Amino acid sequence: MQEAQQGSAAAVTGTQKLADGATKLAAGTAQLETGATTLSSKLQEAQQGSAAAVTGTQKLADGATKLAAGTAQLETGATTLSSKLKEAQQGSAAAVTGTQKLADGATKLAAGTAQLQTGSATLAARTAEAATGARTLGSGAKSLQTGVDQLVAGNLKIKGALGTITSQLPAQSDLTRLDSGAKTLAEKSGELSSGLTTLADGAGKLQSGAGELSDGASKLHSGLSTLYSKIPASVEQLGGDPQGLSASVRPVTEIFAPAGTNGVAFSPYFMALSLWVGVTLTTFIFPYQQLPLSGRRTSQFARMLRKAAVPALLVVAQALLVVLGVYLLGVNYLHPLEVVATSVLSSLSFLTLVLGLIFCFGAAGRLIALILLVLQLAASGGSYPVETSPYGFQLIHNWVPVTQAVNALRHAITGAYEGDYVKFMSLLALMGLSGIGLGLLGRRRWELVRDEDFKPLVSSPVMSAFEHQEVPTE
Repeated sequence: MQEAQQGSAAAVTGTQKLADGATKLAAGTAQLETGATTLSSKLQEAQQGSAAAVTGTQKLADGATKLAAGTAQLETGATTLSSKLKEAQQGSAAAVTGTQKLADGATKLAAGTAQLQTGSATLAARTAEAATGARTLGSGAKSLQTGVDQLVAGNLKIKGALGTITSQLPAQSDLTRLDSGAKTLAEKSGELSSGLTTLADGAGKLQSGAGELSDGASKLHSGLSTLYSKIPASVEQLGGDPQGLSASVRPVTEIFAPAGTNGVAFSPYFMALSLWVGVTLTTFIFPYQQLPLSGRRTSQFARMLRKAAVPALLVVAQALLVVLGVYLLGVNYLHPLEVVATSVLSSLSFLTLVLGLIFCFGAAGRLIALILLVLQLAASGGSYPVETSPYGFQLIHNWVPVTQAVNALRHAITGAYEGDYVKFMSLLALMGLSGIGLGLLGRRRWELVRDEDFKPLVSSPVMSAFEHQEVPTE
């Protein structure tokens, strides 16, 4: 298509050059016609000059003939004079010397006359040849005039033909439309090339799909052949009416994760919620915002570790007690170690999230933790499928930690969600790490208490008169 595009552009350029060449050819033909007319007039003048030369040559030939006759008469007179001189020699002795001189001069005159006669004869012969050449030149001039006339007539015919060709050439508007059409053709050729490329890709995909379809057809044929070979030759007809047949059918139910009782099915949900509630209650036991005066120079991460160390031991013990209590209530664990690991990781993750909220928002973080507890009651899907909940709870279902804890406990207790246990535990751990990051971002004002007045457990209000102040960040 690129060659066609280039050919179209070349055709437009060639057409324009042809029009320019035709114009120049017409101008050159006009100049040639003018030159031919001038040449014709000059040839006529040359013909007239040639005729005049022929006439002069003929006159010269006549004069030469007369000169030859006069020379002959002079030779005769010289001979007569010689004879008469001999007679005069006898008559005059004094005239002998003069006569001898005259005789010598006469002899020399005779010799010169003979030479003159020879030159005259040669001149006469050459004059005849000149006359013949002049006549030949006149004939050639006539032939040249005829050829010039034919050339002029041919030029006139060429001029007419060129006028016809010029009239047959397309108009400038047609050439403009042709140029525009060629440009449009070039643009559309590019689009056609792109379309052909897309078509080639589609053809390749179609060929690949046809191959897959052929393989599927072969497999279908093989399966149908196998099915046909398995169909018995004769089938025993069932007797009785449709109602009796439907009553005789016994449905077979396959259970993948048996729970046994309703309490076992609900145990993952209540275990996860109890762990969250236990972590939230630690905010009423430990002074998370108070810091002894000796620790005012420590970093934010060191303060978080200091505040989370004892509560972490408490929530781990709480997780173990929950696992033991549920087991004593009659819930048998399919994977006991996984139940313990899930409960411990859930408690620690919940603790880091609650501490992060408190370190960022202060006492309001405790309220936010209680609000999250209420939201997770409906969004975790522990009591009924989340698909039956409003759309807002479905959106946050997979982004709350209790959901991951419930799903992991369901797998550990009954074997549900086979193959997804690692995913649930990984998401739970990531949420716990996000709580650590949230706590590091917190720069709330810490309450500094004298070391002797600081109590790790809030058993009674601190009666210290020490003024609370914000610790400068270093």
